[in-house]
Amino acid sequence: MRIVRGIGCAVVILLSAFPIYAQQTHTKPWYDISRLMLGTDSLQIYLVREDGRQHLGTLWDEVVLDQWNGVRAVRRTYRTTNRLFGNHHEVTYTRFPDLQPLADRTEAALYSSHTIYRTDSIVGWSQPRDSARREYSLPAVPGQFDAQSVDLLVRTGDLGPGFDRQFTAFLSTSGEPGRMRAWVTGSAVLLDDRGTPRAVWVVELDFNGLGNTMWIDKQTRALHQQVIRLAPGMEIHSVRSRPGA
Repeated sequence: MRIVRGIGCAVVILLSAFPIYAQQTHTKPWYDISRLMLGTDSLQIYLVREDGRQHLGTLWDEVVLDQWNGVRAVRRTYRTTNRLFGNHHEVTYTRFPDLQPLADRTEAALYSSHTIYRTDSIVGWSQPRDSARREYSLPAVPGQFDAQSVDLLVRTGDLGPGFDRQFTAFLSTSGEPGRMRAWVTGSAVLLDDRGTPRAVWVVELDFNGLGNTMWIDKQTRALHQQVIRLAPGMEIHSVRSRPGA
């Protein structure tokens, strides 16, 4: 959705990793990749229910500058181990610095997908587990994003009081657009994995009806925590862990 994912858990990754494109509705870019400190983060994933919390696995999220077919790009490698939804691995390339999509590839326990973004079209395929491969070819629309990068867009956004961005997302699995919205609800101070106080923005993300709350570092734009509301009384929590964990 992703971010996100993310946006930080297997369910959002599952929803967001299918070929989805978000169309910007503002005339001026509201995001800037230079706000984000590049590198690798890791978060621990938990299933939280009324009867307690269960550790599911670990998420690793690497964002670096790279090349894709001779084009300077932001490469994101997103990997999880997850006892409930299975392991997940995706690589996404977006053009630097405007984050326009170039390509993505996902291999996961529940599905696989591959998308290439051309000047005039978007081509690729997706295949849920134990189902036939579905191929697609769609006309390209200027200003679209890869939904696997939605949480990066939000984290690099002009976050602050009054931040509220809405955009549509095309879901190739259904052939229909979905609605997304991200907005700041406040700020807070959290202790990071080293016990250091960090000032964060609290951001709500509506990923086509799936509710998320993200705690985003004001300085580095790292994701410290994420809560994804799967159903009443059932949530996925992702919590930042020590580097290398």
